[in-house]
Amino acid sequence: MQRAMKKAVPLALILLLLLALFTMHAAAVGNYGVNLESAAYLDENPFYRAGLYGQCTWYCYGRAYEHGVVLNWGNGSFGNAIDWYSNASAAGYLCDSVPSANSIMVSPDGWWTDDTTGITYQVGHVMYVEAVDGDYAYITEGNFNGAYHEDVIQLSTGRRNWGNGNGFSITGYIHLSVPDPSAPTVSVSVSGSQVDCSWNDVGASSYYVYVQNLDTGEIPYGDNIGRSFFIHFQLAEGNWRVYVTAVYSSDEMKSGQKDFTVKTIVNYTVSYDANGGSGAPAAQLKTPGEALTLSSAVPTREGYSFLGWAESSGAAEARYLPGGSFTADADTVLYAVWQQQTVLSITRQPQNYAGPLGSRATFTVEAEGDGLSYQWWVKNRTVTKFSKSSITAATYSVTLTEANSGRQLYCVVTDAFGNSVQTDTVTMTVATPQLTILRQPANYTGPAGSTAVFSVVAEGEELTYQWYVKKPSATKFSKSSITAATYSVELTAARSGNRLYCVVTDAYGNSVQTDTVTMTVEQSLAAPVLTGASAGPNGITVTWNAVEGATKYRVYRKTGSGGWVSMGDVTTLSYMDGAVLSGTTYTYTVKAFDGSDWGDFDTEGISATAQ
Repeated sequence: MQRAMKKAVPLALILLLLLALFTMHAAAVGNYGVNLESAAYLDENPFYRAGLYGQCTWYCYGRAYEHGVVLNWGNGSFGNAIDWYSNASAAGYLCDSVPSANSIMVSPDGWWTDDTTGITYQVGHVMYVEAVDGDYAYITEGNFNGAYHEDVIQLSTGRRNWGNGNGFSITGYIHLSVPDPSAPTVSVSVSGSQVDCSWNDVGASSYYVYVQNLDTGEIPYGDNIGRSFFIHFQLAEGNWRVYVTAVYSSDEMKSGQKDFTVKTIVNYTVSYDANGGSGAPAAQLKTPGEALTLSSAVPTREGYSFLGWAESSGAAEARYLPGGSFTADADTVLYAVWQQQTVLSITRQPQNYAGPLGSRATFTVEAEGDGLSYQWWVKNRTVTKFSKSSITAATYSVTLTEANSGRQLYCVVTDAFGNSVQTDTVTMTVATPQLTILRQPANYTGPAGSTAVFSVVAEGEELTYQWYVKKPSATKFSKSSITAATYSVELTAARSGNRLYCVVTDAYGNSVQTDTVTMTVEQSLAAPVLTGASAGPNGITVTWNAVEGATKYRVYRKTGSGGWVSMGDVTTLSYMDGAVLSGTTYTYTVKAFDGSDWGDFDTEGISATAQ
């Protein structure tokens, strides 16, 4: 409850205010201070909420509430008045035939007639005992001569002082544990100019609260706030005291108090920058000397994962997390720290499996992404929907049986950012005959212009073929256009070193891959044999033996671990290298040319050191 400051009240008027409060309370209704406008008879009263305002049960519940007692029979229902004695006794209340103040008198004498059916029901009657004096009980009640009624009952005869009716029967008394009047314990929490005041419920009918400035003596606020146990103030800097007075239905009052100090605080601003994203939290105020709990809101950025916050816009690592603690006493801008996400994708799908009983059916998925996790889902042929399996790895493996033959499965791959992708659905099947490769393709080496032929011979039902090729410069195999058992192509220098394999698939979806083979252009010329490398005053002379069929030779040079560099072509069997530096070691090698192709060369070469 937040209160605006009322007009200041001089300290001399405090006693007059409390006296007026006492007078208003006592004059509420009748001689016992009953306040039918309080929450005890309205919102806090279950009979009022059920539309039973004015009934005897409504009144006794409210009167007990005014004394700090909340009635509860423990079974979710109070029943008619005639049932209260037995219900209360079963709920653990002290019930007997001895009257006492603050007890509920229960009588079976009370009837209600249904206007629709004309049937009369015995519902009983309850009254609240305010005091007992010898053979007389002073009671208050509802639903007898109006919503509120006071009376004196002679206990020995059951006769009322009101009217001249016959006496009535008394079932007994439900005794209530009404708390003794006591002062509330006051607690105060101060944050800057904001003051929260609370106290314990001591069973009073209402509470009067006023706050006093101890520096000036002024009382800027005072009011009866009913049965609330909390109030909020906004106060200026200074020394203060809050008083909380518990006002009981007996008109007795008990007060508690608490002193506190309000200090002006200059807060710091902590603001947020989404740093290329969107949805940054609103700025927060930080109290000096106190840790600030950062906002738990998280910004977003397409293609990026949010790592946290840092003081620099270029930070690669987060220093603070949403909902974390911030302690620096300074105006601060926190920038979002982002990590670019690797796009989640499946690079290799699992394949169908068909094999003999007892074989191991293995399915593997390969994917790219950050922090990947895997979940396989399966469906046997006898059920209609997929269910989650216990396999959470990239590979699913199981022994193939008649029972699981026909099982379908797929894998859901999830990355660290919650993105998911699902593989193709594959099937495991018992299949005969088993797919087998009878003859593998072989490597081919031949002259340029010849036809390189690769064939696979396999056994199985309704076989299909797919050849895959990888050039020397490529990093992975690519699907070719050849879908026959034989792959043939003209061998050229550009195709020399190409590698290939064939995937053979049968009618059951089983697949098997051949060995990987290579096509190579054979060299028509041998490498020249290097016979010498000698250093002279004019350079280094390299010599070699003649190669049959050669029309010229190309000389290469290198230093250290560097690459070969062409020095020029000659038709002789020697070469003098005059472009050398004294003290430097050079290595030489030679290739032969026959008019169409270059031959091989000595990869180690021959070395000499220049003079």
